[in-house]
Amino acid sequence: MSKRGSITTGSLIILLFVILILAITQVSYRPWSITAVEGEKGNVNSFISLALDSSGTPHIGYYHSINHDLKYAVRSGDTWTIDTVDSPGDVGSHASLALDSSGNPHISYHDRTGRDLKYAVKSGGIWTIDTVDSTGDVGSFASLALDSSGNPHISYHDRTGRDLKYAVKSGGIWTIDTVDSDGNVGSHASLALDSSGNPHISYHDYTNRDLKYAVKSGGIWTIEIVESAAEVGSFTSLALGSSGNPHIIFFSPNEDLKYAVKSDNEWSFEIVNSDDAVGPYSSLALDSSGNPHVSHFFQAQFGFNQTIDLAYSVKSGDTWTVETINSAGNIGLRTSLVLDSNDNPHISYFTISGGGWGSNGDLTYTVSGPPPIVDIQPIYSWLIIIIVLLLLAFMIRRVLRNKSDDDPELVPE
Repeated sequence: MSKRGSITTGSLIILLFVILILAITQVSYRPWSITAVEGEKGNVNSFISLALDSSGTPHIGYYHSINHDLKYAVRSGDTWTIDTVDSPGDVGSHASLALDSSGNPHISYHDRTGRDLKYAVKSGGIWTIDTVDSTGDVGSFASLALDSSGNPHISYHDRTGRDLKYAVKSGGIWTIDTVDSDGNVGSHASLALDSSGNPHISYHDYTNRDLKYAVKSGGIWTIEIVESAAEVGSFTSLALGSSGNPHIIFFSPNEDLKYAVKSDNEWSFEIVNSDDAVGPYSSLALDSSGNPHVSHFFQAQFGFNQTIDLAYSVKSGDTWTVETINSAGNIGLRTSLVLDSNDNPHISYFTISGGGWGSNGDLTYTVSGPPPIVDIQPIYSWLIIIIVLLLLAFMIRRVLRNKSDDDPELVPE
């Protein structure tokens, strides 16, 4: 074989190796498994809250907005078992779910008919329901957390007094605090407990359009304004780091998804995503290394057409990576994100597949495996593969031409 032929053969081997690597890259994307939990005609499932038990089994508390019921779903194998928890009147909006150490579900929620804050717990196969607060119209934007003893703590909005309130049950008795009453405050609240059981709450100040944060320590509530730019602080989601420092995801005035973290008594801010309209219906979780993961709504505008997608953003080092999980229809509303013991993300969300906001509402659940080895967007992978294939065709043509030049029998007369 000639030297030129050897070089050509070597080039072909390298190109084939590149194609193989690209093919592996194409299938190495984060594998998302998506399943429908419940769905019917209409906006069926909203106000969704997801939790995982110690074995990684997903549990979901949610509002069935056609029947106006509080419902609960748990997965066993490939099957979802669904309970109707509370059904008289219009109950179940603003549902928030937590699991105790035995895996029993606890749900706080708003009773729109009675205008009360209610709480349900399942033990021994039986649901028990409490009315926590019935003074005025209370219970919207409820957020539930359990302490190490399994006692429920709930932050919520008092629409009548326009206050942020907080309730905790201990020894069978509910104790209620008014946390903040300065204007119309307490909507879009998110509650987390630190290792000492102290409550931390992020919330929206509707009067001043601010993002606020409250923490109780030694029996005293401390309140601070996190950010006060025009119209910030809605759709908050709060998580605490290993040292108890707060991390908050929230919606900003320019339809951006923003992230705030407090360290050494100073708040720092980042824009996670600013493409089109992002940020509503976000949910935040921290992995074992303290990296923030966020599920959120992503709305893209193309002329007169809008698409609403479910997106997932994660920060590693100083870089945020944004991924579209599903774009089949109008999806990604009311997201709830939890990470399992291996830091794999689980997300429940509301899907509107079809022509508009009033059609085909489904409660959907997705779980992902480990992140990809190489993160190249699929469209770029395909473009590279096409270019390489064209180069391969050109090289094959060169080989045939060289062979024709070397073999007299193949030379045309």
